[in-house]
Amino acid sequence: MKAGIAIMVAVVGGVAALVFFTAPPQTLENTITRSVLEDDTAAGETQARVISPDEQRAGSLLQADPFFLEVPDFEVALANGNGDTIKLSDLARDKPTLVGFWASWCHNCQRNLPIQDEIFQDYKDQVNVIEVNLAEDRSSVDRYVNNQDFDFLVAYDERGVVSRNWGIQYTNTHALIDTDGSLIEAFSGDVDRSHFEQLLAAASANTDAES
Repeated sequence: MKAGIAIMVAVVGGVAALVFFTAPPQTLENTITRSVLEDDTAAGETQARVISPDEQRAGSLLQADPFFLEVPDFEVALANGNGDTIKLSDLARDKPTLVGFWASWCHNCQRNLPIQDEIFQDYKDQVNVIEVNLAEDRSSVDRYVNNQDFDFLVAYDERGVVSRNWGIQYTNTHALIDTDGSLIEAFSGDVDRSHFEQLLAAASANTDAES
């Protein structure tokens, strides 16, 4: 009887160990809430390349290897009152592009966006910046943006298509995308001048490595 119990404990322990070592650690990066949508398609949703289901389920740019992952392309409507749309692949064709995710209710965003815009004024000839809203309705976005004077691009994403495909859960998350569509760096938090310059240096180093 004792031998049987010992064998059962050993088997259960082995299964538990297998689950422990094969399951991903429960970190910020892989506890991403995937979806504001239930379907996987939306008008204007495109991809720079085919990304495997495993890559998409991994979900977070924050855990991606720099210079490795080509991020999903997207086409979004701009909050400029003109009905314009833009594709990331077109925007990033001439220079690296910093993509941010924000919300009007996010206090960190409210603090960081004006600072980011000031910095962008000094580097706009070297980098594009587009801030994609996190699934708010257009009236909420317009109400906030109309009280600002941002020089960078601001985009709608009412259905959360972009944030879902990119594995974004939190506001004030950013990713620098190179002209070939590859991820240079992803991070969460404010963008200060020193970090902005580091991002540009990383983009320049990536370009030099490719040439």
